[in-house]
Amino acid sequence: FVNKFTNGSANLKMLRGNIINQMFDELILNQNCNHEHSFENAILNKPLQTIAACSNILNLKSLHSEIKPVFEKLKHTVLKLNFHKTYIEPTFISPIYGLSGRLDLLGEYRNELHTIELKSGTAPTSNLIFVDYDKTYNIKVWKNNIVQAVAYLMLLETIYPNKKTFASILYASASDDPLRNVPNVLLTKQQIIRCRNGIVILLKNLT
Repeated sequence: FVNKFTNGSANLKMLRGNIINQMFDELILNQNCNHEHSFENAILNKPLQTIAACSNILNLKSLHSEIKPVFEKLKHTVLKLNFHKTYIEPTFISPIYGLSGRLDLLGEYRNELHTIELKSGTAPTSNLIFVDYDKTYNIKVWKNNIVQAVAYLMLLETIYPNKKTFASILYASASDDPLRNVPNVLLTKQQIIRCRNGIVILLKNLT
């Protein structure tokens, strides 16, 4: 707990991520909101974290300027979303897989469900190789982000077996193509289940 309020660089990075996440939520609810209002709401929502991360007003102004272009990119992306309904941070539990998770955004369009996971960190700038049993993908998505998105697809497929499910990673700071689709890969699903089972076995052995 103490480290959370003493490591300046880590706190600033965490604060930046929290502000961007809150801006995204606000844009989903109100596409007409502006950067100034959204930034102010975000720091008012995290007063202690803001004070710990920004030692003076200059740091806060610098963060404000840094996040402004990110906000504009997020707004541009949100305006292009075409969902009938949206759900912010819904939580799901899959008793079949023994998994649970909270999605950043779930969008509903006809018989389709789209999960979007927002990332405020650095995005890949070149294609990364991602292998399934009978297919190889070249996509600009980090492997750990792919695993997270596929796990969310597993949750949705359990609860909504009759709906088509899709997953994307939204890299807020990406200069091009910020919203990137993630393939629904069988091999990754099996790896997630093996990892989950390994964790359960480890925890049982510790008790």
